[in-house]
Amino acid sequence: MNYPKMRPVNAFPAKMSGQNVICLQDPFKYSPKAVFVPEPAFFIISLLDGNHSLPDIQEQFMKRYGELLHTEQLEKVISDLDSAFFLDNERFSDFKKDLEEEFEKMEIRKPHNNGISYNTAPQKLKEELKGYLSFQDHASPSSLKKKAKNIKGIISPHIDFPRGKMCYGTVYNQIKDNTDTELFLIFGTSHLPTKNLFTLTRKSFETPMGIIDTDKDFIDTLGKNYAGNLFEDELVHKTEHSIEFQVVFLKYLFNPKIKIVPILCGSFFEMSRNKTSPSSVPEFSDFIKALKKTVSQYGKKVLMIAGADLAHIGPQFGDPDPVNPSTLQELEKEDRAMLDFLKELKTEEFSRDIQKDNDRRHICGYPCIYTMLSAIKAKKGTLLKYEQTTDPQTHSTVSFASMIFTG
Repeated sequence: MNYPKMRPVNAFPAKMSGQNVICLQDPFKYSPKAVFVPEPAFFIISLLDGNHSLPDIQEQFMKRYGELLHTEQLEKVISDLDSAFFLDNERFSDFKKDLEEEFEKMEIRKPHNNGISYNTAPQKLKEELKGYLSFQDHASPSSLKKKAKNIKGIISPHIDFPRGKMCYGTVYNQIKDNTDTELFLIFGTSHLPTKNLFTLTRKSFETPMGIIDTDKDFIDTLGKNYAGNLFEDELVHKTEHSIEFQVVFLKYLFNPKIKIVPILCGSFFEMSRNKTSPSSVPEFSDFIKALKKTVSQYGKKVLMIAGADLAHIGPQFGDPDPVNPSTLQELEKEDRAMLDFLKELKTEEFSRDIQKDNDRRHICGYPCIYTMLSAIKAKKGTLLKYEQTTDPQTHSTVSFASMIFTG
């Protein structure tokens, strides 16, 4: 408590009861709730870096606001943050260790977003998903009225179902008749930092409609073909939704015939900053080589899925200005130009398009899309639907799309 230190948090402006506040969220999701604080409290939080003592903070507060910050007030702020596990201290370390040990013992990965992004009641969830699959994209009816043949992979969103329902419906409509597919490789975006580029789990996935098993033989073979550690960061699977949402749809469409291989893809930040092709990084290229070898050894029909959103712009994602109609129009233009590279499976051009401005649009699906396209055997891609959703409170926007790849 003498030199309190915050853990990394996401912070962005918001409004609550008409007042300007700062919203704090735990990017690691150890603390599930968002915390809203006024600007003076956020100033205090900004000084919790492990280098400022309590008297130091009080002194800085007096200089900033000309008011005395009582010790009891300061300790209350710190205590509240500690209760939410926002502080980097021994209490949090013990809490994290307990979570890791608990998750390691589990044979089944429990659903994390049921009741939040989709219904917990099986029958009601089935009705929701059936409704999503009934959507017709009138802008490109031919892509929906006639099912594509020989689908090798898809891009599906990982935004919540209510906002992404049109894209989810259009793309899963295309593969729902692929009843001869025995294994789905699901490439998800890891929204939490990881030590390694790729993280797997052998745990089966539970949904409100039942369990989908992982193909443990495939995963073990992949582990033998690849020299890296695929399980060191396994805890990130506990709360990650980018794979979970795909599993829910797959369970509904293919129950109970299929198995999955859940692969979370870590950040490409360093590659973007250095303008480096991921294919030139040994950790990446070795994994792709091992994955292709394992698929070849498997010898059965495999379909690949990238659970990927596209751009994230606006104050919620660190941009200084809120979005407006003009920026959203420009965003769609840039996104569609990027997606054109995917239609032709121009993986490197897709990568360079993101890297050219240091990933200014924050394309969170970059790693899993690039990884899937590096492993897939397809001849062309088809864009089914493109969408944007804007949060009216933060004036920030997420874009996403649905695509199929055939060969």
